[in-house]
Amino acid sequence: MGAPGHKRGRSGVVIASALVPVVGAVAALFLLPAIVRSRAIAEAREAGFDVTIDRVGVGLDGVTLHDVTAKATRTPGISARASEVHVAGLSATKARVTGLTARLEGPRDDLEVGLAAILSDHRRRFAGTPAKPRQLSVQGARVTWEGPAGERLAAADVAVEIASHGAGVEEVHGSVGRLELATPKAEVGPWASTFERRGGASRVRLAFVPAVPDGPGALLIWPRSGATELSVTIPRSSFRDLGVEPAALGLPAGGAPDVQVSLRGALSDDARSELTFDATLWGLRPAGLARAIDVHLEGTAASEGGKPLELAKTNITVGPFVAGVTGTVTPHAGGFQLDAMFKTLPMPCEQLARSEAKNMGPLAATLQAIGESTGALRVTGAVNASGVVAYDTAAPEAATLSWMAKETCGVSIFGM
Repeated sequence: MGAPGHKRGRSGVVIASALVPVVGAVAALFLLPAIVRSRAIAEAREAGFDVTIDRVGVGLDGVTLHDVTAKATRTPGISARASEVHVAGLSATKARVTGLTARLEGPRDDLEVGLAAILSDHRRRFAGTPAKPRQLSVQGARVTWEGPAGERLAAADVAVEIASHGAGVEEVHGSVGRLELATPKAEVGPWASTFERRGGASRVRLAFVPAVPDGPGALLIWPRSGATELSVTIPRSSFRDLGVEPAALGLPAGGAPDVQVSLRGALSDDARSELTFDATLWGLRPAGLARAIDVHLEGTAASEGGKPLELAKTNITVGPFVAGVTGTVTPHAGGFQLDAMFKTLPMPCEQLARSEAKNMGPLAATLQAIGESTGALRVTGAVNASGVVAYDTAAPEAATLSWMAKETCGVSIFGM
């Protein structure tokens, strides 16, 4: 039999040995958040971001980073803050970001280059595999961009779901609940948007009246290969309902014209591009005219190999006049540039007088009717006009119109 003291010593060793893993586990619980924070900051720095993390929570369901701020070091003007970033499990195949506010400042071209570089790096860094895709969920985000000339883009209620099956093999689904654009000269919106990317093809839809998701809108489709498909459908609507001020398009600010647009086609940098369009403005009030007029434009435009689109079979109707239109349409990042010439079909002065008599009131129409029925009064000659139009959606206020009218109108009384 051993001595009592020896037994007590051996029991102490056993108890101490049992407590070691417990103490280690307790120490790990205290140290793990600090380790996670340090590792997250280091990985973010390698990815090109300066990051701060207010606190870290570690649980059985994963790791949660609270009050995270990030600033891009390689591209100035990109910063973000998230109230919570949750990474599920030890494999980090699922992440969820809530309360995200992203801010972009600077020239658009510079930011596009910087964002493209960040996207390329992160595709490789965080890519999943077909067998084990990585998933990222962003809910309730807000993104703003402020340009050097006072431009501002604000996207609120942004939701994005991304599943990465490999670098460049991502499925993306998302929506923007409220989209607004402001420049020093005009404001546009609020609009809404949905977007997705699947199998190398992308699709974006703009809803000009968010309360009517299937109402006035535009659809852009970038297939895996081939031309970009474009579709714009706006049934007769007021500019106010569409979230656009007429002045933003270079139209007269007075009055409240309605608009209808139907545009279909495909655009390509190296193949054939073709557009078919039909648009009407009702109640337009140009400066210098005593009354409102309606304007209708329809035709096609096509080109080869990324050249400006040539207008073909294009006519414009302005009030009682019909004109053939030729020229070019050059798409660009801010919309398009139009350089065109028009020439009206000769209109008999008698037809013009009849049209104007109806607008002048009952007395003028009655006098004209008496003259026509008796043959005592007859309007002779014709009217035609031609001109040149230059218009750019990037600078609608700089639009120019130069025209020349020719008329040989006369009045014959009793055949003389």
